[in-house]
Amino acid sequence: MAETVVPCLLHEDSVKESEVRQFTLTSWAKFKVCANQWIKLDGNGRLLAERNADLLEKELQECTDRTLGYHLPCYQRFTNKVRIKGAEKRCMKHAADSKIVEGSPGMKQAATISPAKKRKFHPHNGTLTTSTASEGKSILPQVCIICKKVTSFVYGFGRKRVRDKLVQAQTTTAGNLLEAAIQKADQDILLLIHGKDCVDIEVKYHAQCFKKYTKSVVEKRRTEIDGSEKAAMVLDPAHKEVYGSFSKEIITERLINNKEILCMTRLTIILNDMLEKKGVHFTYRNDQLKHLLKKDFPQLNFHAPNQMNMSKIVYVEMLTAGDFRQNYSSSSVTEDGSSTGSESATFLAFGENPVKTLYNAGLQVKCTLNDSAGLTCPWLPTSVDLTTDAVRSVVPEVLFNFLAWSVGASEDPVLDKFVAVSDDVLPRLLSICQDLVSLASNGQKLTLKS
Repeated sequence: MAETVVPCLLHEDSVKESEVRQFTLTSWAKFKVCANQWIKLDGNGRLLAERNADLLEKELQECTDRTLGYHLPCYQRFTNKVRIKGAEKRCMKHAADSKIVEGSPGMKQAATISPAKKRKFHPHNGTLTTSTASEGKSILPQVCIICKKVTSFVYGFGRKRVRDKLVQAQTTTAGNLLEAAIQKADQDILLLIHGKDCVDIEVKYHAQCFKKYTKSVVEKRRTEIDGSEKAAMVLDPAHKEVYGSFSKEIITERLINNKEILCMTRLTIILNDMLEKKGVHFTYRNDQLKHLLKKDFPQLNFHAPNQMNMSKIVYVEMLTAGDFRQNYSSSSVTEDGSSTGSESATFLAFGENPVKTLYNAGLQVKCTLNDSAGLTCPWLPTSVDLTTDAVRSVVPEVLFNFLAWSVGASEDPVLDKFVAVSDDVLPRLLSICQDLVSLASNGQKLTLKS
């Protein structure tokens, strides 16, 4: 009798065909074990096992009427232990669900009720709510309640940048979070957690954000326990009245409510002027006023610019980046229309149209380079000509002063003479200026470096 060739006993349409292999004693034994498992489960594996059920009781030597083969991908898929275990768990779960439904009429009726809807995000109030009427509680989104971000990175040991994971609140007030929000009058956070259980609404925050936000509460408790708080500088009633008016009119109204940005020097001047009008003979320094403001208004931030000649700027910490840039120019002008100081005027003059400012400065330096005479002494210069005064005669004063201001070597705003710089910076600036003179004239004007 002619043998009937079966291309693949375990073939599935989703698997790509390959070379047909013949069963060995080992592969046949494994096929039978897996087929006996699949026949009790569900899925495509069970269909293949049922199709070959007549072969499960036979040995490979007994199947002499046909050649048994398989595709290697089909065989690997059929004998995959992970797929078999997954099918077993799936069948056990279905069996458990069917027992619950068939157990009592009440459970059978409950099974017919449609499942609860998923939680929906409400962009207006920033919360997640469920449609079940029994719960009736809003759950906050899976973001940090302080920085409003999901992901945050901090620097750990060895300056390694690591992810700061979200932590869920474990107490009704989320530790010091509620007290810090009340102390700072942070309405954004108070609207979400005030009068609510932070555990039930699933308040989450980054550990670093929480530490920075509640730092004022921790420091206040530490000073109360240690008794190390500095003695108050406000002593007499008139002094207290002036400071109270300053806090209400300037700090509360302008900085917190109107979100203005003022320089620390300007705040000190305003307070000292108010004290002088009331006849209080006391003059605040910037550090003294800063200490009082940090104690009474923990929501204020004190930022020190990179420029050494600029005063610290004071603003409320809830201020966004857009509000910061928009409000700085309007907040740096006093009530009588004058500028708050030379540092603010410089910032405004450069910040309103930086391209125009830099372009005009470049044109001025270019005109100065074109008007420079270059080297006036005979060529080749002798040792008598190689002096600092001789180099100064080649270099324009405007160019030298401009470079000195640019590198921070001087802050004297003069153009009729060379600004004073240190001895180690002077030769380097003169060398750069000579190169620029030669470059601007395409080498036609000689310098002592030519």
